[in-house]
Amino acid sequence: MDNRLENGALIEDALSSQPLAPLPRDIAPEVMARIRVEKRPTLVTWKDLAVACAIVLSVIALFVSAQSLPPVVLTEIRLQGILLYHGFISNARLLVPAQFAGLAWLLAGIGIPALIRLAMDDKP
Repeated sequence: MDNRLENGALIEDALSSQPLAPLPRDIAPEVMARIRVEKRPTLVTWKDLAVACAIVLSVIALFVSAQSLPPVVLTEIRLQGILLYHGFISNARLLVPAQFAGLAWLLAGIGIPALIRLAMDDKP
């Protein structure tokens, strides 16, 4: 039988009974010299501004092009939107079972491999 606990207790007792050595006076500059100062991250970079400008220009182009469409095209777009809405409404009875089936497949995909690992694992 090994006596690691007794040895550990002896070492712990010896370490706690020894007086601590005083710190040298020049420790603070040495420690601070070893600490690497990191540059603060910038909040907005040039890439952020470029992406924002591209999005704004796209929205403006979409607005200008929508304003210059003839009224017949705008009516057709509205009609297609109404038809799309009615398509969603008429097929909503199929949407709920499809969502439940997808959720069941997701949970099975997560749960079954975990159960297999639990069954194959020798350790409790």
